[in-house]
Amino acid sequence: FFWEFFGDQSRHINVISSTISEFVPSTKGLLSEVYFKTFCDKLAFAFLPKYFHSITQCKLIGDYGSQQLLLDTHALKTIFLQIPSDDSTME
Repeated sequence: FFWEFFGDQSRHINVISSTISEFVPSTKGLLSEVYFKTFCDKLAFAFLPKYFHSITQCKLIGDYGSQQLLLDTHALKTIFLQIPSDDSTME
C-alpha cells in the first residue's frame, strides 16, 4: 500500500553510498585482506550505532516517514554488506 509512494532511498543515503564507494577501493588496495576486513568491521561499528542513535532521537513520524526510513535502512544494510565483497558491485 505505502510502497507505491516510495521509489528510492533518500539523498543522504546516496551521498553515503557514493562516499563509501569512492574511498573503499583505494583502501582495499592498500591493506591486506585481514586488515581490510578489520577496517570494514570498524567502519560499520563506528557508523551504524550513530545512525541508529539518530533514528531513536527523531520525533514521532508518520506512516510515510516510517516507510521511507525502512527503505533507507535497508539501503544502508545493503551498502555495508557489499563493502567487504567485490568492490565492483558497489554503485
